[in-house]
Formats: sequence, C-alpha cells, structure tokens
Amino acid sequence: MILRDAVDHYVAWRRAHGARFITSARTLYQFCDSCPDNACCDAVTESEVRRFLAGTGPLTRFRANKYAALAGFYRYAISRGYAVASPLPAADEEPRAPRSAPSYIYSREELQRLFGGVRISRKRAIRFDAETFHMLLLILYGAGLRTSEALHLTMKDVDLADAILTVRDTKFYKSRLVPVAPQLASALRSYAGLRGDNYGGRFTDDYDGRWDRPSGPVVARGGAPTGERV
Repeated sequence: MILRDAVDHYVAWRRAHGARFITSARTLYQFCDSCPDNACCDAVTESEVRRFLAGTGPLTRFRANKYAALAGFYRYAISRGYAVASPLPAADEEPRAPRSAPSYIYSREELQRLFGGVRISRKRAIRFDAETFHMLLLILYGAGLRTSEALHLTMKDVDLADAILTVRDTKFYKSRLVPVAPQLASALRSYAGLRGDNYGGRFTDDYDGRWDRPSGPVVARGGAPTGERV
C-alpha cells in the first residue's frame, strides 16, 4: 500500500478509538513528505528512516517521539498487511536524548511576587486585563489545569458553591471534575463578582485561541468593557 494512504488509515483508526492524535499525525505526514512520492510502505529503507529521525538540528527528546510515532504506525501497518516488515532501526540502537534540566520549584515568596506583579504589569500583546490574567495564573497554579482548559472554562463549569471546576472535552475527549482549595475558591468567587457576565459565558475571557493577536475589548477593573483595543 502507498505510504501516505496507510498513514491516512492509521490516523483515522487512532482517532476513531478516542485519541486526538494531532502531534503524532503531523509527524507521520512529515515522514511521508520526506520519502519519495507514492512510496509504498515496504519501499521505505532504514536509511530514509534514520535520516528523518536525525533531522537537521541537535539531538532532542523529539527524536524519541518521532521514533514512537513511526513504531506505532508500522505495528499497525504490519498487522493490516500494508507492510511486511518495519524499516526502523532497533530501539537499543537509538541515541539517548540529553537529560532535561531539573524542574525549578518556586518559593512562596517568589509566587507572591509573580501573582502580585500581574496586577500592575501587563504586556500590551496580551489582551487580558490585569484581574483576568491574575485569575488565569491562579487557576493554572492552584487547580493544575492545562492552559487551554483554563481558557475554555465557562461560567457553568465553575461551581462556586461547591468549589468544583468541570473541565470538559480534554485529552481523549474526556471530562473531569476538579475540586479546588478554599483559598482558590474564594478568589474565584471574588473574580466572578468582579467581572459579571461580560464575556458571553467564558469565565476568563472571550478567548478565540490566539494569545498574540488581540481582538476583544479590554475590561476595566470594575468589570465593564472599556471599548479599548489592545
């Protein structure tokens, strides 16, 4: 089977089983682009795979991600009869990526300066007002949400009475309930009272998926739109 057609089948199969499969799909299509046009699965050579894995930059952990994406695809292709064997080099022959730097743990004093500084300093490239940006950071830190999850919270997702956040359609299209600590719950109530319902149901903003291209009105400290464009 043609390599790109087999990748189409594999991507559709993974997504039909609940995976978003965005990054790995992008990697597989980049692999298709690196191979000759209309190449068959069995026509791909180990040298072509090694060249794709090596890329053009320094060795990073992304090489292991590319290897895992290709390995998963070829297991599928062999099981479906699209390929006879995998052209990937043996896993124990793969170079190990350098160890990442250790995580930095902020002290309580540093966190206080970070959250306090948001109220008085806001880059004009970000259209959130200071109170909104401050609340967003508190949610990320206090509830452990992903950035996209926090940005897509709606008013109905924030149960202020029971201090529970409902995070919808996250990884693998699942939803979950996230209880929050009393201190964060108090901040959520204060913010909800401050901003009213000026964002069409969004809890933090009428976010449209772009941080660097402001398109909405700035909200004044009192919660009413000012009409100003960032």
